[in-house]
Amino acid sequence: PEKKDDDVTLALERQTSRLPPAVRAASYLSNPSSGTFINRKPQQHGNEAPNLSKMRPSVLRARWSVIKALNQTAEQAIELVDLRRFEEEGSIAHILCMSKALLLPEMKTKLFDKSVALTAGPDNPPEIHLNRGTSPAESRKRERTILWQMMHVVEEQKISFTRIGGPGDSKQAWLTRFEGEGGMDYGGLYRDSLREMCAELQCQGGSLQLFLPCPNQRMATGSCQDRWLPNPLCTSQLHLRLYRFVGMLMGASIRTDACIELDLPGMVWKQLVGEECLREDVAAVDEVWNKDVQNCLGAETKQEWDAKARMWVVKSFTGRTDELVPGGAQKKVEWEEREAFVEAQVQMRINEFRAQVAAIQEGFSSVIPGIALPLLTWRELERRVCGTAIIDVDILEKTTEYQGSLSAEHPLAVKFWKVVKTFRQADLAALLAFVWGRKRMPVPNSGDHMKIDMLGRGDNYLPQAHTCFFAVDLPEYSTESVLKEKLMYAIYGCAAIDNDNGNPNGTLYESDEESEAEESAIENLDVIPGSEVKPEGDVAVNWLVLPLDCGDEELEAKAAAEGIDLRRAGGSNPTTECASVVDIGESASSASSAAESPSESGSSDW
Repeated sequence: PEKKDDDVTLALERQTSRLPPAVRAASYLSNPSSGTFINRKPQQHGNEAPNLSKMRPSVLRARWSVIKALNQTAEQAIELVDLRRFEEEGSIAHILCMSKALLLPEMKTKLFDKSVALTAGPDNPPEIHLNRGTSPAESRKRERTILWQMMHVVEEQKISFTRIGGPGDSKQAWLTRFEGEGGMDYGGLYRDSLREMCAELQCQGGSLQLFLPCPNQRMATGSCQDRWLPNPLCTSQLHLRLYRFVGMLMGASIRTDACIELDLPGMVWKQLVGEECLREDVAAVDEVWNKDVQNCLGAETKQEWDAKARMWVVKSFTGRTDELVPGGAQKKVEWEEREAFVEAQVQMRINEFRAQVAAIQEGFSSVIPGIALPLLTWRELERRVCGTAIIDVDILEKTTEYQGSLSAEHPLAVKFWKVVKTFRQADLAALLAFVWGRKRMPVPNSGDHMKIDMLGRGDNYLPQAHTCFFAVDLPEYSTESVLKEKLMYAIYGCAAIDNDNGNPNGTLYESDEESEAEESAIENLDVIPGSEVKPEGDVAVNWLVLPLDCGDEELEAKAAAEGIDLRRAGGSNPTTECASVVDIGESASSASSAAESPSESGSSDW
């Protein structure tokens, strides 16, 4: 009966919906129109699943039976297969890896996690001291970046990221100590250091330049506009060492469920797991190139092709024009060569950053055993390393835990979620970074849930976050507008950890005198004490330590030496309208005595 067939269709569709998109796309084993099985390779590039509602129930049952039978057989035998032979055609390992998109994630995850656990080191991760100074990621000199500092410490001390542990139940590859800042690392500072390194890797105009924005990002067109590609021009041994370290960070992310924020396109992840890259992968990051290729293939006559006057050259991801064959800049592409010309472009683009990806893979394999890696699809590897970039507020709300007297029905919690549901994705990412030091959702079933408690203060106070414990304390705000104002200011303006725990002279930590001159320039001074708070954008604050008798000219000279434009703070008179000038004398003790002993005029300079 037709109704029974419909019920079976819906039931099997719900069953099959458990498969991730990559698996559903690759499991197209039958022809939906005829129901007959066909012999074809798994589709490695398909992104759309077949429409199950248009298939007959008998076809659905057959498809699902094949998938179940394959997984039941593979689960019993997979630990006996030497997966290192996956490149040998005809071997069991090769057949399994060719069918990996049909293998259920649960089975592959079990094998992958077992290989990771068997290669774990002792439970004593090292403590690493880092200095992030006062400059944002895009303004740091190369030697001042967290990535550079980390790589040199790891190489000098021969640190392996297989040693996972930490205080309490935290899973960390190292314990972070930010010099000049307070805070004990129970996981929050570790995640914060990973986030800082990802920001340094993915910023335009940064000093590292290991990754470049993909062409679609530069042209603001097409898909993947948030993706970054390895820089093909970074080929020195130093660059390859840095790429290798990036691979080690990716491995550490898997071992600690850290979900680092690396936005790489599918063609990079495919190379890491050994999948074939296709023209569609290049087109996904370069829409302009794809239109040019379609234009080439669209020529219907020899005369139309000759009018294009195409040479054997192609523009690389860096914007440089490269020859596809020796002397290609002077060699015309003939009508009969047009398809070979397009294929040569595709291969050049795919292999353009092969050396950089190989270095990343080498670092990754030093932390994560590569034996089970070929079984993962590129999407599965991306999720294991980076988590999910899209933040689902409903899931975040459902998994949140409430502490103290707070509950989901409490007026403060209701206001909080009403405000959060108005946030853009960028605001949600900033909220997660503020609360637990990363911008991605927790890994499913990891046990990481956001916790909210009530601070017991009023409208004049800001929220307090405990990144190590994925927790935030909210003052009892009177209205939604006040809550939104304070929360936005906190998530965008509060980046450092307990900055009042600085060095004795009252300034934020600077590693040496040279770094002060390099890193203390203030570009975006958005908050002026005594004025209205502006919650938009990051806030940078710098202090000058001056003697009590400092005059206007000396003040201006010192500010100029530090790269601070005092007039930016809102006025033409730097001595009366600058952001903050605090006289503390030559030392804390002299400043204290000055405060206790007023001058002869009866006023205190302190």
